[in-house]
Amino acid sequence: MIEGATGPIAVLYVGPDTADRKAVADELGSVATTVRLADGVAGVREALAAATPDVVVTEHDLPDGDALSVIDAVGAVDAAVDTVVFTDADDPGITGRVFDAGAEFVPRREDGADRLRRRLRGIAADDPSTGVSAAIKQRAIDEAPVGITVADVRVPDEPLVYVNDAFERLTGYSAADVVGRNCRFLQGPDTDPGSTATLREAIDEAEPASVELRNRRRDGESFWNRVDVAPIHDDTGELTHYVGFQTDVTRRRRAEAAAQRWATESREERRAVEHVLDRVEGLVTEVTEALIEAGSRRALERAVCECIASTDGYDGAWIGAADPPREVVTARATAGTVPGLDATRSLPMPAGGVVDRAVETDAVVVESVDAVVDGVDPDRKVAIVPVCYREAVYGAVCVFPDEQAGFDSHDTTVLASIGRAIGTAINAIESKRMAATDGVVDVEMTAEGGALSGLAAALGCRLETEGVTRRDDGSVLLFLRADAAVAKEDLDAAIDDSAVDPVATSAVVGGEADSLVEVALAATSSLGRVNDLGVRLIGLEANSARVHLEFEAPGEPAARSLLDVLSERYDSVFIERIRRLDRGRRPEWTRLRSADEELTDRQRTALEKAYRAGFFEWPHAVSGDELADSMDITRSTFHQHLRAAERKVMGAFFDEE
Repeated sequence: MIEGATGPIAVLYVGPDTADRKAVADELGSVATTVRLADGVAGVREALAAATPDVVVTEHDLPDGDALSVIDAVGAVDAAVDTVVFTDADDPGITGRVFDAGAEFVPRREDGADRLRRRLRGIAADDPSTGVSAAIKQRAIDEAPVGITVADVRVPDEPLVYVNDAFERLTGYSAADVVGRNCRFLQGPDTDPGSTATLREAIDEAEPASVELRNRRRDGESFWNRVDVAPIHDDTGELTHYVGFQTDVTRRRRAEAAAQRWATESREERRAVEHVLDRVEGLVTEVTEALIEAGSRRALERAVCECIASTDGYDGAWIGAADPPREVVTARATAGTVPGLDATRSLPMPAGGVVDRAVETDAVVVESVDAVVDGVDPDRKVAIVPVCYREAVYGAVCVFPDEQAGFDSHDTTVLASIGRAIGTAINAIESKRMAATDGVVDVEMTAEGGALSGLAAALGCRLETEGVTRRDDGSVLLFLRADAAVAKEDLDAAIDDSAVDPVATSAVVGGEADSLVEVALAATSSLGRVNDLGVRLIGLEANSARVHLEFEAPGEPAARSLLDVLSERYDSVFIERIRRLDRGRRPEWTRLRSADEELTDRQRTALEKAYRAGFFEWPHAVSGDELADSMDITRSTFHQHLRAAERKVMGAFFDEE
């Protein structure tokens, strides 16, 4: 009789007639009252006809069929008879087919016989009143997705008496390895003693408990194990066993740890940002005030260096002006400690070097000082801050941190903003100096190729500038005198052939000998870009081979940047003459320039077209209707724009206020 069963149990074992069948039959005999044998499906039918067993245990592969045929044969006689398939057949689909047929499945392996005996005990203990058989309960426990263990507290050291399949997968230990041992074998040196003490106390008090332990698998790998234990009492209320449920929570614990690290790093990052902001707030304020108040470039540069040197975290600052032909940045001002540099020493700026890289990328570059200046402590750092305004390169600032602070991304972000602000301020000073008629640089250049030469070639004439106007959107309006008659359709075709990048074009007026041609170039054109340098085009002559250009630039750095911009668009550029001009102070000219800034694009275009086309001559060289048509507006609208422009210009010229 099976231990724990309520009555005798008869087993029919089906398998090929081999020595292995006898061994299995002997195992079954240790738990069953009777064991009958059958060779195959036909033998099953004969045995069932003679007597109905309580359980049929069958191999899968049989001489005249397989386990599924046995299940069908048993079901045809008595569907209440339990069938258990006990096999080592190498077919991963067997389990599903057996379960679908309504039978039990026990795989053959090291502990297969023990599992088979447990199945038979479950079948023998079946209680129909529960609605669920003991076999189903056993199967549910064995195949549960969490590890399940049962420990016998009546035996010294409370050994395990049962573990399910999930426990074996979780820990790497088989049932044969662990049954008879206390579950503490999962503990390792990193298991928290406090958590194990909590578990021990609950067991001693016959209370449920839940803890998370750092355990180790059989291969030594550690994992986080959530252990839930609960007491089991017999019918008399005596504590007999403890059931434990083990769940791998390693992924959750790792996610929690990562979230904690992220929170800590975020707090540290926020504190770092707040520290940097506190440190540089005064610097930004002081530099901004210095840029506003400085009356000259030299005063601005001295003030910036002093502001940086007086800020906590910085030892000193050095600023210089770019001199690309000599590949150096010449010293302009210095303050504080600047290792390897002083107010007279130039900074090398070779192509591809540290300074050139900062200027080309318009970004702060942090390097060891010895990468910039020879003979300096290689452990000292320096930040190279480019000083630029759009296309114009004015120089660089070298900022030296104190030896403890160093630089971080927040420093470089603030310094980059300061560098751009310095460039903007220098450009404003140079432009103001030019507008106020201080000395400016007159540059004459000859460029070969390019779109304007292509336009002259396509039109078959020579082009000479009559006027240049920059619009608010950055585009440039050119009034060109052609030494031949040009029709609108010919101009449009020439534009397409010459690769000029226009916004709009029109032939304003034409005669037998010449024409006034209007071409509006995009802000991205070479002449559009030179305006960003504070450079003013004052003359242009173009033929089919080359273009002669004359500019006024606010200082030599802008003139050098002008050469760089034009070199990108023309096959070759030659500087014919550079001279410094001193036009003298002319208040009325300054007032007229101020009036020009007050004009709208439409007013400026109407006024300049009228002037260039000879509308103010007598007799008129062009009519108001023709000018209105060239602007694609009505005659009355054209005259409204023209009168408004005339009032602003005359008011600026005659009014003292």
